[in-house]
Amino acid sequence: MKRGLLILCVLCLAAALLFSALGSAKPARASEELSRSSGPWEHGADGPCPGAVFTDMPAYGKWSHQPIDWAVSKGITSGVSDTRFAPGTGCTRAQVVTFLWRAAGEPAAPSGLKLRFTDVKTGSFYYEAVRWAVYKGITKGTDDTHFSPGSTCTRAQIVTFLHRFEGSPLPDPSVIVSPEDMDPNPDYGNPFSDVKTTAYYFIPVVWAVNRGVTNGTSPTTFSPNNTCTRAEVVTFLFRDREP
Repeated sequence: MKRGLLILCVLCLAAALLFSALGSAKPARASEELSRSSGPWEHGADGPCPGAVFTDMPAYGKWSHQPIDWAVSKGITSGVSDTRFAPGTGCTRAQVVTFLWRAAGEPAAPSGLKLRFTDVKTGSFYYEAVRWAVYKGITKGTDDTHFSPGSTCTRAQIVTFLHRFEGSPLPDPSVIVSPEDMDPNPDYGNPFSDVKTTAYYFIPVVWAVNRGVTNGTSPTTFSPNNTCTRAEVVTFLFRDREP
């Protein structure tokens, strides 16, 4: 009897130890999954994030939290001040071309490239970024002599900049269109009623949907003329660069 009781106790102890080990392993597994999906810039709920310096940083788990962390860690942005990111503020044309330029590694435009824009001054934080963006065909300015660096961008303009940044690829019809739907003038499965096939941003928008950059403001609207916020811009860029 005593021997049987001893064996039972040993088995119970082993089961308890096994349960404890499995329980303690769960947080480590979750942390591993977080680092694998979020990348080295994201420390998650258990540690500081690169964006923790900002008093207006979206809470952990919000859709723009990880993209802002990524953008800060990559040197794409350092906020509008030492303590503010201004996630809900409209992103200016100067800011977005600078974000793209930094994401590309701050490449130099040809030394002989002369800007015709009277509102882009030598020495401004966006000067080299604008030269590069013009050289790459990302922007032509708002007219022949103006870039309008302080103007805020719409959602249509941002995805168009990003599309040109990636070389203006066509959407992949095999991903979003079934073979029987193919025609000489495909709409590429465009789900948005406010994005017409004749719009300059049509291909950039459906490309962005295809790539997972955006799902629109609702299942059937993209809201192309809405101001694009700084949080949205870094989120679009993050989804494009870290698919």
